[in-house]
Amino acid sequence: MCETLASEYPKVVAAIDDRSKYNKTPWTDPAIIASSDKLAQVTWATADALELTLLPGMRESYRKPAVEYVAALRAVSVSYRDRAKDLQLNGVGSFYNSVADPVLAVCGIKG
Repeated sequence: MCETLASEYPKVVAAIDDRSKYNKTPWTDPAIIASSDKLAQVTWATADALELTLLPGMRESYRKPAVEYVAALRAVSVSYRDRAKDLQLNGVGSFYNSVADPVLAVCGIKG
């Protein structure tokens, strides 16, 4: 799980950073649509990759934060894919931030 997270997490960070450039941009702008679509794709793919590592017998200290992080990645993906309103995006962002640190910590990855 940690190897997958180590390889995929930088892609998520890059997609989030790119999307953050457009925080004040209306949804009608093609640049925000492209950036949001990229973020949705990257977070969904990362969630898929991490789910494949959640094997039976995995230690709970690894499993719980990984499962919660996968849930946050899915929430981010769906919210940006569906062009959610700012209030929802802010809530999803808070959820993502609250569950990212624990999974990064168990894998020894700097966030």
